[in-house]
Amino acid sequence: MDCEDIKEHTPDRPVAPTVPPARRVDLPARLDMNVAEEIGEALEHLRDMPLVVDASAVTQVSTLCVQVLLAARQQWDRDNQVLWIEDPSPTFCEALHALGVADDLLGDGVQS
Repeated sequence: MDCEDIKEHTPDRPVAPTVPPARRVDLPARLDMNVAEEIGEALEHLRDMPLVVDASAVTQVSTLCVQVLLAARQQWDRDNQVLWIEDPSPTFCEALHALGVADDLLGDGVQS
């Protein structure tokens, strides 16, 4: 399954919110265990504000990094904030789908 299939699977996905550049994180190409802690710490410093996470450059995905992103999404939901995954690469989408969490991370990120 590719990104387009996942996007079709989540048709109610809204347009990404507009947020200032300071509230943006660009994921590295390799989301492996070596960067999981660094990503977690970077996200922790951006809590309590809307956040766009650009996943367009991702070419490798570890389960640990997906767990970090899922934990961040849950925290943003608890804080009633938006965490948006923008431009997920095909590799990123395929990994999320394989792990069964595509809807959890590629959804709208808004908790009501």
